[in-house]
Amino acid sequence: MAPLSRGDGISVGYPLTPNTLAAHPDERDTRRHIATRQYPVYGKELLQSACFPPEQLLADSSFIRRGCPMKFTKPATTYEDQADILFERGLALRENSADNSREEIILRLRDVGYYRLSGYWYPFMRDGKFTEGVTFAMIWRRYTFDRQLRFHVLDAIERVEIFLRDSLAMELAQQSGPFGYQYPQNVPDMNDNEHAQFLGKCLKDFHRSKELFATHFKNTYGDSHVFPPIWVIVEMLEFGSLVSLYQGSSRVVRDNIASNLEIPSSILLSWLRTLNDVRNICAHHSR
Repeated sequence: MAPLSRGDGISVGYPLTPNTLAAHPDERDTRRHIATRQYPVYGKELLQSACFPPEQLLADSSFIRRGCPMKFTKPATTYEDQADILFERGLALRENSADNSREEIILRLRDVGYYRLSGYWYPFMRDGKFTEGVTFAMIWRRYTFDRQLRFHVLDAIERVEIFLRDSLAMELAQQSGPFGYQYPQNVPDMNDNEHAQFLGKCLKDFHRSKELFATHFKNTYGDSHVFPPIWVIVEMLEFGSLVSLYQGSSRVVRDNIASNLEIPSSILLSWLRTLNDVRNICAHHSR
C-alpha cells in the first residue's frame, strides 16, 4: 500500500487500517502522539486518516501551533561561539577565576553540552539576559548538585528494587510454583493483553540476556522449558515490569509483600509507581 502524500510530494504515512497498523506499529504511536497534542499541521481530515513518520515531520521543519507558522532558524554553533553567547547575555566573565574563565566554560560545554546546561541557567535569566552577578560557577554548582542527587536517589531506589525482585520471586513461587507466572489465573489483575505483553517482554529479555545464570538455564533446561523460573526472570526485568507484575499479582501476593513493610498494598503500589517515574528520570540524567 502506497503512503499518503501531503500534496507536495512528501509522504506522510499510511492509511489508518488494521492491516497497516499491524505492519507499521510505530506509526500508530506517532499518530497518537501528534493527535493528543493537537498539532494541526496537515489539517484535521488528514490527521484522522493518516499516520505521520517522525522523520517527515522533522524534514518539513514548519509546524503550525495555534495557527502561527514557526520555522527553526538558529544556526549550529561551536563551543567557542556558545561561550560568547553566554557572555553576550550577561554572564559574568572573570578571567582570574579558574571556574569562570572563558577557557573553563568551553571545557564544561564540551563535557556536558550547551543544551543540557541551559536548563540549569534558565532560572538565573530574566527577559533573555542573566541577572547581574551570575557566574558560570553558580550554574555549574547547580548542575553538579543535581547529578549527585540522582546518584543518591538511584542508590536508594536500588534497595527497593532488589527487595521487590526477591519478594515477588518468593511469593509467586510459593503461591503458584516456579513457572506459575506464565498462566493468567496466577496474575489475576492482569488482563489477557497485559499478560501476553508481559510474557513477550520476559521472553525477549531472557533470550537477550548474556548473564551466566540465564545462559546456564538455556543450555541446561532449554529443551524442556521456554521460560525460566520466576526467580530467574525477575533478575532480568526492568523496574517498570516488576511494578506491573506486582500490580497484576493476586491480592494475597501483594498484601504479603506489603506487610513486610507494614503498609497497605495500595500504598506500596502507589509508591512503586512514583519510584519508577523517579528512577527513569535519574537513569536518563534528566533534571
